[in-house]
Amino acid sequence: MTINSWYSHVPVEIAKGGTNNNAMATANGIIKYDGTRLIPSTTALIDAANIQTNMSQPAFLVLSTPQNNVLGDGTLYTVTFATTIFDQTHSFDGVSTFTAPKTGIYLLGSTISLSAVFLVANDGFDFNLNATAGLYRLNTCNLYNSASASTFYKNSCSFLLPMVAGDIAQINLFATGAAKTISLDGGASSFWGYLVC
Repeated sequence: MTINSWYSHVPVEIAKGGTNNNAMATANGIIKYDGTRLIPSTTALIDAANIQTNMSQPAFLVLSTPQNNVLGDGTLYTVTFATTIFDQTHSFDGVSTFTAPKTGIYLLGSTISLSAVFLVANDGFDFNLNATAGLYRLNTCNLYNSASASTFYKNSCSFLLPMVAGDIAQINLFATGAAKTISLDGGASSFWGYLVC
């Protein structure tokens, strides 16, 4: 009696008449079924300790550069992020926009650091995640009534939301009541996200 196995290199019959590959090109790789045959994954891996990684899973982190005098007059401002730390599926456009490569639930977040916030009579500030599915207000701050003597503002927020492949997301800022005197600190502001499920 012959036992079909990876080690004997005997093809294993599966549904719809497909057969398996009989060699793995990547150590600790995962075998998946594509509807016709079994194929090895070169990016989804499980190591000897059963820790799984997948370099094809959507995930990104980008940082901003200094952006001077961009807020304060009531104009909606889309933050730009020029430095990419990682972007596993090349889904961030290198400027301001993440595009979902696959339909699913995504966790998206941002840290925003501003300067010259309380030097003028700004009376309100919104920190938003602007996505195809809608505008999500991450934080609202009443600047005019703030008792802080500091001229700096920093906040981090995240949001779990469904995205369809092709949907986009950006970080928008909005401040009212004065001229464009509020600046975005470079390096301290970030935008990140990944596909959860």
